[in-house]
Amino acid sequence: MEENKEKLHDLAKYLLEKETITGEEFMTILA
Repeated sequence: MEENKEKLHDLAKYLLEKETITGEEFMTILA
């Protein structure tokens, strides 16, 4: 979990900006 923390922060920031996200975008951020 610790290693994913930075990606989760990026994801949260993206969601705050976009409010919606596709599965493809989600996987791109986590990849």
